[in-house]
Amino acid sequence: MNRYDIAKAHAKNRTKIKKAITQLNRSLNQAIKENKKELEYTNIRMMMILYAAYLESSLSYLLYFHGAQIKMVSVDYILDKPSVYERWKHFTDYSFRRNFLDGKIRALNLINLKHTNFNRYQYLHSLIDNEIRAIIEIRNKLAHGQWAIAFNSDGDEKNHEVTTKLWTLSKKDVIATKNIVTRFTEIMHVLISSKEHFSKIFDEVVGALEENKVTHEEQYSKMLESIKRKKRPSEV
Repeated sequence: MNRYDIAKAHAKNRTKIKKAITQLNRSLNQAIKENKKELEYTNIRMMMILYAAYLESSLSYLLYFHGAQIKMVSVDYILDKPSVYERWKHFTDYSFRRNFLDGKIRALNLINLKHTNFNRYQYLHSLIDNEIRAIIEIRNKLAHGQWAIAFNSDGDEKNHEVTTKLWTLSKKDVIATKNIVTRFTEIMHVLISSKEHFSKIFDEVVGALEENKVTHEEQYSKMLESIKRKKRPSEV
């Protein structure tokens, strides 16, 4: 397969993942409406796995699709990193150097990037270090069969923090994950494709992401009432 064929394959994978998420969301809404706890439990965890899969597929798509912006030697370097989390971090670094440092290997700091771009760089790294990393971590535990009890990396001790997250996963977490994954992949696509477009829409996309966090609790309550009230489950 050539580079473009690989990009098309990843694009198709992303489309199928989104369709699968839609189907699971319908099943989840119906499970909530009918108070089917085991079905709700299953759908929530499968959706978390799929949102993490969408993150991984999106990264591969961006790397292979943007041939004019990123050469294969850099693609190979990024994909050689041991985790999706680290690949996103290196993808971000590469994109900022390309867009704002003319591709030069210089420190990504306030002096070189200037105030606005450095703040944007820090925001994206913080997003990756916290929200994106947490989504990937939950997916990894679930994918390794840790649906109720999470273990440490050696598999010989209980990971209490992640276990608590697993036990408390709900529709609310699914909605929050959707907001983060959707906005994050949107801004990353623009970051690698166009410096001008990135600078133009960054505040808008990040503003929508952060506003959703603030209004999340209220929106979730209204959505839950709507699911239980309607004859057919609503789409969120």
